[in-house]
Amino acid sequence: MTQLSLRPSLALPNSAPGWNPNHIASGGTPRFSGVSIIPGSAGFLNVLNGQRGVRTGTTPSGGYDGVIGSYFSTGGSGQYSAFAGFAGVEPTGQYTFAAITRQLTNSNSAIFSNDSSGTNGISFGVSSGNTWLVQCTNNSSFKTILGANRQVGVPYFGCISFNGTTTNAVQTNLITGQIHSTTTASAITVAGSPNGTYQVGAGFTHDNNSPIAAVMFSGNYMSQAELIYWAQAPWSYWYPDEATGDEVGLAQIIAALKAGNLMTMGVG
Repeated sequence: MTQLSLRPSLALPNSAPGWNPNHIASGGTPRFSGVSIIPGSAGFLNVLNGQRGVRTGTTPSGGYDGVIGSYFSTGGSGQYSAFAGFAGVEPTGQYTFAAITRQLTNSNSAIFSNDSSGTNGISFGVSSGNTWLVQCTNNSSFKTILGANRQVGVPYFGCISFNGTTTNAVQTNLITGQIHSTTTASAITVAGSPNGTYQVGAGFTHDNNSPIAAVMFSGNYMSQAELIYWAQAPWSYWYPDEATGDEVGLAQIIAALKAGNLMTMGVG
């Protein structure tokens, strides 16, 4: 098997957040692209429309992390940053969720939900088994991935993308640059109609207790190769002026996938 040596751009960019319509993750229907703003303010901003989240609850807080920068954390049930979003099931049946976060304890930690009712929509987060989790509560359909690779206290970029037949996922360790990816021939069965109240830091089955620096959600499906390409420069979706550096090309990744010889990737 082949191991690809990457030189990903891992550091928090020294630039303002923004929107790049040409980014590999910008296809489909972008719904939310949020970043934490003003350290200590517990504020989150949707850069797609300039909307600032409504702080809900008494315990949400903010701070500054030396690796992921300004972050948002809730620390309790019913605590989150709320946004007005798209109400309804994605017409395409395609979904992508991504975030940059640091899990502080081995416990359930919600990152994002596209519904506040607790009965419809999809929740994205990290489970107590150190796995990335996507869940549709109204029919108990869920996916957990990459469980053996995640470590408490380490900052990660994580992304899950799925359609009616396939679920792809990727994560990048923001300290070492190591990338893990997976793909399965199955997907969440989405039912019900989300009410469109987006929540950063809350979900159906658990609430956030770890710093969140950036979140995205779109009605779009991304292939495994596309996720790996993005994972080399995790911040580039939220900070479009970031220089991506010396990257392995998308064509090379696709060729390795087709050959069946792509394995864990790390910094060379």
